[in-house]
Amino acid sequence: MSPEKQRVAIAEACGWKRGESECWWKNGFWAMFNDDLPDYLNDLNAMHEAEKVLNGVRRAVFEFALLHEVLKRPEPFNYDRGDIMAVITATAAQRAEAFLRTVGKWEKSA
Repeated sequence: MSPEKQRVAIAEACGWKRGESECWWKNGFWAMFNDDLPDYLNDLNAMHEAEKVLNGVRRAVFEFALLHEVLKRPEPFNYDRGDIMAVITATAAQRAEAFLRTVGKWEKSA
């Protein structure tokens, strides 16, 4: 899945809407082009905001996806020191992949 497709999919999951002429908007904020959307794959602050749309079971699914599908930590899910450090030090790109897996928008690369 290309970085641009990931960025657009996360933006849509976070409530950004595409208008005419490639413009995006959310809660009174405008982004003129895809490049003006938050940089979810490189900005931990942007991913922190994206993760706020996950609650309840989806939050648990996100944690599982991040640890086991993206970071390849072994099961069981123990919340041991290694698991906690893996989550704390996960990059924005790793969090973005786990987020997209959680919301059902992840596409495997060909």
